[in-house]
Amino acid sequence: MRPERSSGVGLVCVDDDSLMLEFIERRLKDHREHLRCFSEPLQAIEYLAQQEVRTILVDWRMPAMDGIEFFATLAARGANASARKVLYSAMPPGQGTRDAAAALGAETLDKDRVRDGETLRRMLL
Repeated sequence: MRPERSSGVGLVCVDDDSLMLEFIERRLKDHREHLRCFSEPLQAIEYLAQQEVRTILVDWRMPAMDGIEFFATLAARGANASARKVLYSAMPPGQGTRDAAAALGAETLDKDRVRDGETLRRMLL
């Protein structure tokens, strides 16, 4: 069964840091109906298996599953193949991480770029 295209959610954020998720929600307060945040990667994967979204923004370092594992799991399920995939972290990713992200169709950003409200709004639209 093919997941349905969500008419409302354009951006899914996954981060174990609740303060970062709250920050993103505040930055996008006027667009909250187009945003869905998860602190648990597996919950986000289950959601994304059912809903197509425009952009998936994932923290690179999380205890349960890192961002590369997250995108690999999503790819293995064939979910949201056409979504823009963005991996971010406070620490600049090494070349190995950038290569692994690129192999999964993901780009990398530093957290400062993610904290920019305009960058986040562009991910929604």
